[in-house]
Amino acid sequence: MTPSPSAEIEKTLMSLIRAKDENVVEKILEDKFFVDAIWKPVGGSDNNYAIISNQQTDPINALCEKPINSIDHVLLKQCKLKDGDPEGPKAPKNMKDAVKKYFGITDGNFSELSQEERNKLVTNIMIIADGSKAEPNIIIADKGEGQKPDDFEDTLLSLQKGNKKKIKFVQGKYNMGGTGVLPFCGKKGYQLILARKSVELAGKNSEWGFTLVREKPDVPDNYKTTWYEYCTDSNGKIFRISGKSLKILPENKEMKDGCFIKLYNYELLHPSVITANLWKDLNTKLYAPAIPISMFENRPWEYQQQFKHLILHGNKYRLRKDRAKNVYKNFSLYSRLKNFGTNKIDVIVIKHASMIRTKQNKTKDFRRDHEVVLLTQNGQTHSTLSKARFNSQTNLTSLADYIMIHVDLTNIPTAKAKMFMASRDRVRKSEDFKDLEERIFDDISSSPELKSINAEYKKLDDENSVKNSSMLDVISKVIRKNPRIVDLLLTGKFPVELKEETEVEKSFISKYIPTFLKVRGVKEVITHQKQIPCDGASAHIYFQTDAPDDYTIRECDQGQLIVEWNEEVLDGIHYGPHNGMIKVKLRGKGINGDPIGNLKVTLTRYEMEPLECTVSLYFGQPKNGVKKRPPIPKDSGVSIPEFRWVIRDNWGILDWNENSVAKADSETITVNRDNVHLEEFKKHRPSEDGNKITAKFGFSIYLYTLILHAELKDEEDYEKKFQKAIESFAKCCLPLAYDFNDQVIENITKMDLKNVIAE
Repeated sequence: MTPSPSAEIEKTLMSLIRAKDENVVEKILEDKFFVDAIWKPVGGSDNNYAIISNQQTDPINALCEKPINSIDHVLLKQCKLKDGDPEGPKAPKNMKDAVKKYFGITDGNFSELSQEERNKLVTNIMIIADGSKAEPNIIIADKGEGQKPDDFEDTLLSLQKGNKKKIKFVQGKYNMGGTGVLPFCGKKGYQLILARKSVELAGKNSEWGFTLVREKPDVPDNYKTTWYEYCTDSNGKIFRISGKSLKILPENKEMKDGCFIKLYNYELLHPSVITANLWKDLNTKLYAPAIPISMFENRPWEYQQQFKHLILHGNKYRLRKDRAKNVYKNFSLYSRLKNFGTNKIDVIVIKHASMIRTKQNKTKDFRRDHEVVLLTQNGQTHSTLSKARFNSQTNLTSLADYIMIHVDLTNIPTAKAKMFMASRDRVRKSEDFKDLEERIFDDISSSPELKSINAEYKKLDDENSVKNSSMLDVISKVIRKNPRIVDLLLTGKFPVELKEETEVEKSFISKYIPTFLKVRGVKEVITHQKQIPCDGASAHIYFQTDAPDDYTIRECDQGQLIVEWNEEVLDGIHYGPHNGMIKVKLRGKGINGDPIGNLKVTLTRYEMEPLECTVSLYFGQPKNGVKKRPPIPKDSGVSIPEFRWVIRDNWGILDWNENSVAKADSETITVNRDNVHLEEFKKHRPSEDGNKITAKFGFSIYLYTLILHAELKDEEDYEKKFQKAIESFAKCCLPLAYDFNDQVIENITKMDLKNVIAE
């Protein structure tokens, strides 16, 4: 009996769903089923390669767009079911409101839901791996609104249609991000798209539609570049089958409707179990996803059952749940920058390695080593600021390996949002971005709490390393005799940190419910005045209180800190309460002597009258552009970083091993006393004094590290360049120091140097 056309179509579809890799897909395309198939360019243009290939720069960022689109589809479905038109007046105004309205989730706190609600929620979006260990296929399945077969070309297969640009509560706008995965789909660019319009929206008779996308294999000679195309039937229509549930999800579960996308031979950087490395990477990139995502490992790993299923909540939620275990401090700042709006800055400090039993820095569980600041919109990381930039722009270098800073830019004005590229994985290095970066680091640097923690962590570093002050004395004398090195340090190439005073009330005793709020140092409540420099320089105003540090973030009897000023004239940020102090930093430009208005600080109290304090502001004398780090006069000497040894027993603190050489910041240079090259050299020189060899190694490495750090510290790839250079130097510094001795020099000078290049 000849199978019906519908049965043949379904059989082909299931073959594509089960295909192990792109080679199997290639064989399926040789079947007679595809003889009369028509291939059309994605987006209706055979010039689409430039658009598709010029998006995300790595496979993880490209892959992120798929679950982001799925979140949009899930929210759109809920909106159409409950509020009708997504562009209508009843529709949510932003993604946070949508998630709160449709799922009862506030600010990404999934713990607000019951276990039953959470179990149901995580089935909305799935990321699944099948295929081989080395070259996995990645599947993204969602229970969103889905699509009708006739709508594929205007939605799932379109480019730059802008179907969502008027919908305020979704992330997508340009109908292009989903195609960014194609360059990473093996050698042939195969992607299966299967979708069915939600039964709740379109009825039980809605059909499944599917197509296969690929990079065109046989480009005509008259074309300069290839393009991506999709498959249709002999009439140019999307393939379709009757609507029914398909057993295509993990554990043989059925998929009723929604969207199912399979990426063949996806080029993951670490193709291990996706519930390990990929899960970790996606938690960083999707820092605060609107809804959680299920991840399934369906490849035949030895420990598959152990790693089969994991929930992706994003690092914001992970850090909130992990607060007691690995998080030392977690607080938020609200920076009011005139040109960028009010932006929330979340600060997370991970416990110092010496505070936990493992002696390992746990920061790497939540961030990539070089990424300190995350810039997000709607929970998705759009760009990062590096550890090198953090070290060069702040005085908090002891925190660089332990701090995470999250800046939520969801509500940034449209004009300023142009600095974010449509690919959502990087920014334009515009003046707006430079200004934003400067403001972020400036606000972070001024935090009294972070200054205090930085001092605490520096002390812990010192206690867990072996010091050698006599070595530093020798180094100081050598440096001061070398005018080139002194000049290098004095010109700012290697910043000399100025210790900024932090006033902590030693007698501070907190009250569960605060009893007072006043301007610091004032005994009686009187009319206060404060001048703000008229040239845009910062001014600091300090307030004292007996509110505990966790007063605004604790679970019970929580209070609010409200700080108000004339935002048309001033921008700034406030900090605290910390050790009984609230700090407000303000800046603006105006005319000397002009009034600005009042600065009002309020601490709300549970079932009590709030505490209030007001300061009258006016523009005063300019600061004439005083720099944070003014040049040091040559006759005042130069400050050099402290020298420290690290021994084998303390490698774990810095995540070092025998090949590690040195680490530098503006305060300290740390050298590995048990470096493999030092140990090998001492083994081959048994007659030499081992302590002298060690001292000479430390001396050489310190000087080279000092100069190397000064030259490279502002570069984006600082860590990579620094480590490569210092490791190379460590291999040869001792042979040069011992073998290139006075006798050798004397012999060289006696040589007849005839091998000179002629003019």
